Amino acid sequence: MNKFLINLFKSFVFIFLLLFVVEKCLDYYLKNSKDCKYIIWNNLFNGEIDAEVVIIGNSRADSHYNSEVISKNTRLKTFNLGESGSPINLLTAKWNAYLSNNKKPKLLIVDVDYNFLGNAENLYTKWQYLPFFNKPEIKALRKTLKANYYLDTYVPLYKYKGYQLKYFKELLANDVSGCENFKDGFVINKSSWKVTDWKNFNIRIGKENVVYDFKSTYTKGIANLKEVVLNCKKNNIEVCFIWSPQYKEVQSYNSYSRKKIDSVLNVVSKENNIKYFNFDNDSLVYSKENFYNHSHLNYFGANKFSKQIADSINLYFKN
Repeated sequence: MNKFLINLFKSFVFIFLLLFVVEKCLDYYLKNSKDCKYIIWNNLFNGEIDAEVVIIGNSRADSHYNSEVISKNTRLKTFNLGESGSPINLLTAKWNAYLSNNKKPKLLIVDVDYNFLGNAENLYTKWQYLPFFNKPEIKALRKTLKANYYLDTYVPLYKYKGYQLKYFKELLANDVSGCENFKDGFVINKSSWKVTDWKNFNIRIGKENVVYDFKSTYTKGIANLKEVVLNCKKNNIEVCFIWSPQYKEVQSYNSYSRKKIDSVLNVVSKENNIKYFNFDNDSLVYSKENFYNHSHLNYFGANKFSKQIADSINLYFKN
């Protein structure tokens, strides 16, 4: 019986170590793959970004701020850390990772809206975090989330559960780039206005009656925002809040949260002597030619907007 248990234990240790080695190999492969997300995370953790202007926010950030246009017009190296579908508690981890491994920027631009100031309970697009699961900032983030990542942390390869087919295909293809639509974190989308999306959006909001409990929905997000501002103050980094353009007709949707968040941002910005620009009434919001859907500028609209941002940086933030 004892011999059986010993052999069973040896088998367990062997399998555990084998899975551990396979996980580390997969981590290494993904970190060094051609996937744009992994390239950005690698550059971030390896201290290879070192921008003078950094932008954080959700999908409206990554598709609205053309880093190249801002860099060219301000002569300040700009990088966009925007992340689609990610509210501020997820982006705070990315920003902290940036600060820990790169030179401090002169300016942090925070693209704000009522979605960004929400609070995620799990890792949205979890796959992009997997090779970096044990980095201090990602570990700290996981501890704050409602989702349980205990098994992902301590059981080898468990974190890749559900992604087997995705990564098997990538291993075979050895090419997951598609980076021609990414430039210094900016996501290039040259699509014109999508009529079908607009129709579907109008149908959806006609059926919805969105009433948020403001306190429960936004308290944590606002606290995270204030924490980012405080951290920037300690590091002598200037901060700017920007509510970037949304198509005018969509601005009546969720108007209560929009007005409340705008009011909070005005208060926080005044308390901390921060510039806050709201583009709800900018000329860009009246033309569908500038958007590919109701909330996102296309490449051409983003270039116009980015030139305005560059002009504001030159006017207010360059000594």
